[in-house]
Amino acid sequence: MITRGYIIGKIIDDLTLLNMRIDARNKQGLLDLTKFTEDFIKDVLNIVYSLHLVNLNSERSNNPGLDLGDTQQQIAYQITATKSSQKVNDTLRTITEPQLEQYTKFKVFIMGEKQTSYTLDEELVNKTGFKRDTDIEDINSLSRAIVVLDSESLDSLYILFNREFRQVTIELEEPDREGNYETSLYNQLERIPDKHPQNASKLTEFYGEPVILEDLLELYRRLASVPRITREFLAIIADRGERTVNGYRILPLALRHSLHLSENELWGEICILEGANLIDWDENFDSYDNQINFLILKGIELNGLVDWAKENKYNLRTLFTILDFTILDKG
Repeated sequence: MITRGYIIGKIIDDLTLLNMRIDARNKQGLLDLTKFTEDFIKDVLNIVYSLHLVNLNSERSNNPGLDLGDTQQQIAYQITATKSSQKVNDTLRTITEPQLEQYTKFKVFIMGEKQTSYTLDEELVNKTGFKRDTDIEDINSLSRAIVVLDSESLDSLYILFNREFRQVTIELEEPDREGNYETSLYNQLERIPDKHPQNASKLTEFYGEPVILEDLLELYRRLASVPRITREFLAIIADRGERTVNGYRILPLALRHSLHLSENELWGEICILEGANLIDWDENFDSYDNQINFLILKGIELNGLVDWAKENKYNLRTLFTILDFTILDKG
């Protein structure tokens, strides 16, 4: 069971990370906020303060003004990463007469940490009823409100953070000097293996005839083109299946049950391996003349490689995941 202390700690940690991300952006002069970020803060404020704020911007604008409004409780917010007195004054200055009639309380929420003191235009303060001590909020004041939140609201907030906080941090991510982002999909790409064989003399000895190196290099290229976890399927087919004259084969259902996969997961891996021309289908018939379809390792080179590995007691999983084919070379 997730405890209240755990939930509060997790949310406060996330807000601390958000504060750090905003501070890093501010130092680079990146002060704009995306609509997604505004909407996330809107949802947080609604939960924490029991509001019904809606986004007032039909499209993103960096101009001072009101971003969120709750006409029921007559509260409006400006959401900004700029914490200066000028920003607050600019916000108050742009409040229109219709907005003064629609809302009785105006607040500025600083995405980050607000200043220790503010110098505000007294005429604007009096006109809008703005209170410098309570109407300028930031991540720290939000955190304090969360600590004393009731359990139902806290659960709702926890669900919101689990669902959307990662996207918020991505939206606020600042690029490095080369324009790269920490969460770029390129950072998640596996390194393509590059330990292809030079002569494969050990296979020549095993077969008793010369190996066509170009064919083996082509097999290596196809193996390297699929994800590591997918290559493990080849090892499992060879380990758990049977060796026939056509190659190592296994029933798809047996493979699925052995790995506790859903049907979609299994077929996804099969599609990748078929696309790389590494597996095929082998047909057979039972005693009642019913057709049975097997998954089979495709090609003389692939099946011969498995034969060599088994004969030399070389771990198939290691062979296909590390993909170091220099072990086939001599001298």
